Amino acid sequence: MLKIQTAGVSAKTMMPPKLRTIEEKDKAAFKVGYRKELNSLLKATADLDNALLDGDLEKAKQVAEQIDALKKSSHEVYKKMPRKKKD
Repeated sequence: MLKIQTAGVSAKTMMPPKLRTIEEKDKAAFKVGYRKELNSLLKATADLDNALLDGDLEKAKQVAEQIDALKKSSHEVYKKMPRKKKD
């Protein structure tokens, strides 16, 4: 859990490469959204850690599923680079 949380905190200091493809007028909102997604991840990892510490495996499973869904949706928006069109 600590590795995931540490990586999340480190990621907050970086910007995704996809930022290069965003129009200038949209960059501020993109950056805010990115930070908020990381905050959601960090909160969820703390919730997961607490559930595990409490021995509440059902809650831990639910939170882990939320983390997985968050990862998938966030990567869709912030990580994947648009493909270059072939001529």
